[in-house]
Amino acid sequence: MPELNQYGKIARDYLEEHDPKEFQRLKRQGQLNAHLVKVQGRVIDQISAVRQDLLERKPPPEEPFLERVQAIKGAQLQAVEIVLANEFPPKLPPGEISKEDPPAVGPPPALI
Repeated sequence: MPELNQYGKIARDYLEEHDPKEFQRLKRQGQLNAHLVKVQGRVIDQISAVRQDLLERKPPPEEPFLERVQAIKGAQLQAVEIVLANEFPPKLPPGEISKEDPPAVGPPPALI
C-alpha cells in the first residue's frame, strides 16, 4: 500500500476534524488508508490539471531561464492553493453559512 504524502495527510486531518464518525468507521473497517490514498491521487491529478490550465492561459516566457522556472513554480503553487481550497473547504458554523451564496467551485473568476 502506498505511503501517504502531504495531500493524504491533509485529507486524513480534514476527515478526522470535519467528519469524525466517517473517520472512525473507515478506521474500524480497515479502509482508512485506501480511502486516503484515493483522495491523494485525486488531489494530485487535479493539481496537475489546474497547473496545466494556468500555464496554457498564461504561458511562461521562453527566456530567461529563471523567469521561466519562476512562472512554472508560481502556477504550481497557485494550482495547489485552488485545489486544496476546493477539496478541503473550511467548515463554517451553521450561523455563518449563507443560503444565498453557493459554495465556490473551480478556479476563482480572475483565472477564467
